[in-house]
Amino acid sequence: PTFVSQLLNGHRAFGEKAARAMEGRCGWPEGYLDGAAPPARPAAAPELSPLESRLLAAFGDLIAKQQEKVLAEVEEQAEENRGVAAAMARKAGRPPKESREILPPVPTAAAPRASKKARPA
Repeated sequence: PTFVSQLLNGHRAFGEKAARAMEGRCGWPEGYLDGAAPPARPAAAPELSPLESRLLAAFGDLIAKQQEKVLAEVEEQAEENRGVAAAMARKAGRPPKESREILPPVPTAAAPRASKKARPA
């Protein structure tokens, strides 16, 4: 607080060394306090469903070669789903929906199934 007060009142200089130190501590690019472009803010991550969280956790436990294989399979299936959804939208005369809007959310826990009564033979 005292240092900032001294700066604001003109009783202390804010030099190159102090500027670079502050940029480093704040995670700003070098030269930011000199008027360089502001640091990009990371985009807010979408909220994940419990199923998506489980998928990411399991994916992280795979080795790189396995991750590539799983990712290729998922991307292939996703592309197929997008194609089907786009075809259905065109048939209905609507524009295709965004990827995350195509399918309804997956339930997080399987609902208990009603047991079927055995039929007499």
